[in-house]
Amino acid sequence: MPGKVLGTGNIEKKLNVGAFAFSASARSKIEQAGGKALSVEEFVKKYPEGSGVALVK
Repeated sequence: MPGKVLGTGNIEKKLNVGAFAFSASARSKIEQAGGKALSVEEFVKKYPEGSGVALVK
């Protein structure tokens, strides 16, 4: 759960990403790949136990 996700690079698979903020291009790329750009609150609610979650820095 990084602070802000930026839209550099490409996304080639469906991902649900939780972060404090997203650039417009990052949100668009995540959603175009079939994923979801979730706020921290939404992410914690969806994955309360953290199972199936990977933290990336």
